[in-house]
Amino acid sequence: YIGTVSSATTSSHSGVLWAKIYDDGFTPSDKQWATDRFNKNGGKATFKLPSTLASGDYLLRTEFIALQGAAVVGSAQFYVGCFQLRITGAGSPTPTSVGVSFPGYHKANHPRIL
Repeated sequence: YIGTVSSATTSSHSGVLWAKIYDDGFTPSDKQWATDRFNKNGGKATFKLPSTLASGDYLLRTEFIALQGAAVVGSAQFYVGCFQLRITGAGSPTPTSVGVSFPGYHKANHPRIL
């Protein structure tokens, strides 16, 4: 997820609208989860930021959702990280004119969580 902020170094994540820009999960062809690929790659994941991002400051939100306990509603575990970005270039528009809010977006009974 990525969200526009006035200053990546001082802005809070509170009130940010987040746009989903990448997703990874289970790949049936090789029967691997995203965490398997992440661990095999030394804790690194690679993806491309949208080329349409306008210049400006952003927060990038990553998350892993541990599903081993998710058979019980409310027992999935979320591991979240946040990164500060300053994008330069000529892209437009920003992706966050619509988006989701955290906390509140993920619901315990969402099909990808339960």
